[in-house]
Amino acid sequence: MGKKLILDVPSLKLGDVILTSEKGFASIGVRAATLSKYSHAAIYVGGTMIEATLGGVFSKNPQRLLFDSEKQVAVYRYRAELDETQIKNVCDYARSKTASLYTISEAVTLRIREILNKPESRKQFCSRLVALSYSDNGINLGNIRNPAYCTPKQLSLCKVFYKVNNIVREAEEHEIAFAKTDDPNILHQKDTIAWVNKVRELVKIEGLSKDFDIQSITDVDEFLKLNHQYDELVVSYMNSGGYLTHYNFDTKRNPYRYNLTLLDSVVKERNDKHAFFNEQLSKELDIINLYSENLNRYLNYYVHNNLSYYREHCLLYMNLLTGIYVRAKFLHQVSKKYRNYDVAYASSEVLRIAAVNCGKGKEILGVQGA
Repeated sequence: MGKKLILDVPSLKLGDVILTSEKGFASIGVRAATLSKYSHAAIYVGGTMIEATLGGVFSKNPQRLLFDSEKQVAVYRYRAELDETQIKNVCDYARSKTASLYTISEAVTLRIREILNKPESRKQFCSRLVALSYSDNGINLGNIRNPAYCTPKQLSLCKVFYKVNNIVREAEEHEIAFAKTDDPNILHQKDTIAWVNKVRELVKIEGLSKDFDIQSITDVDEFLKLNHQYDELVVSYMNSGGYLTHYNFDTKRNPYRYNLTLLDSVVKERNDKHAFFNEQLSKELDIINLYSENLNRYLNYYVHNNLSYYREHCLLYMNLLTGIYVRAKFLHQVSKKYRNYDVAYASSEVLRIAAVNCGKGKEILGVQGA
């Protein structure tokens, strides 16, 4: 197995801009059009990065990125100190564009479009997504004049960002092996795109495209607020694939996270047990607040609109939080056994938050059971 490089993910910070040199058709076009060695941009939002690719806007685990040379990747960080709310808004903006369409035509002709002062669409390409995550939240991008037509090269030259050093290291064999495994997010992306595309087509057929430009799941949320009559039809679109059941995938791929005996067996085999505990805890810390916020948002939608679409999303996030609860419970027990009291305490707080939010959801939805 040849030498490969990987990002040192624990060193990444929320809002970091990840620039890479890709080999795909669209990336080659971007490099040619912008005379840049970087053809792709993504934004780190905690545990995952959000990127716009030909398939649309989705998340990807940065641990799946492998490089042959340090020249193929760079990480840029906002120079000024941003407060917690600003960083959260940046990350939330990027996440809110999930399932948006990619516009290859605007990506490869962006310089011409900017010169001609062409208005941008609501579709995304990689560097537009990153730049707008900052500028649409009122955060200054310095010498980037038009964030909607920003290029990866401009991001690398932007004076409000600085290049982070020593953030790339040699990948270990198990990391290379992981990066080459099938990415479960790919199937989830296809299921998501499939039902959102059906909603786009529905809006077009019903002659509503002028009023509703469906580019993301949040657009569907808003569309149904004003068009209750399409509720059950949109729910049928979601149920036609695995969008609402994808949360089960991890139980099959990583069963040790859901079984006390299996987790203890895995820990026994680890040389650095504390590093393993911290890695597992970090995964939960990255998502507990996000899932809790999403659940409460959909609960609010449901209370005010009483639509099946919002109820299904409430149940989805309750299932995701239940998974967190189970994983955190076993992590708490095993880390306590090995006297890692910091992880034991933090994981107990995670499972408490998961339990409180699930309890609230059950009360509002009238769901029975543990």
